[in-house]
Amino acid sequence: MQHLPLFADLTDRRCLVVGAGAVAERRVRLLLEAGASVDVIAPELVAEGLAELVAQHRITHLARPYNDEALTDYWLVVAATDDRPLNARVASAAGAAHRFCNVVDDPALCSFIMPAIIDRAPITIAVGSGGHSPVLVRRIKSLLETLGKLIITHLWDMARTLLSFREQLDPQADERQIEYHE
Repeated sequence: MQHLPLFADLTDRRCLVVGAGAVAERRVRLLLEAGASVDVIAPELVAEGLAELVAQHRITHLARPYNDEALTDYWLVVAATDDRPLNARVASAAGAAHRFCNVVDDPALCSFIMPAIIDRAPITIAVGSGGHSPVLVRRIKSLLETLGKLIITHLWDMARTLLSFREQLDPQADERQIEYHE
């Protein structure tokens, strides 16, 4: 096993994203979904979605270039620029601060990788290839999502059937006790 799969609780924990393009926006949105407090360092916001998140006060934009500062205030760091030397500097600073760092599309600089994620709360499935084959990982994710819809539908039908038996045994049983989210 090349990487330890884990699910991190980032609720209200500060995370940093260096970069402000479309890829950075995708990482920011994932961090927000996980409950993180996100700062973005970039001279300007390239992705419109990031500007909207700033306007909504969901993220903080530090409108300046990354300046090799210490990263001890952050739990997790993402370098998402198209400048490999800059990404390497961010990864180095994160390592010096003992912080996990993901450098988008550069597994050699990463201390963690971002898997493909299937989120069907409360179930989350992560699929990774150690950064070696993103295309294969996307294909596996797609297959799992298709299979998952079939399985979830089957399990939902099973749960409704079991509930009907329970209602026969216990007239106080309430259908609201089972919730289905697709």
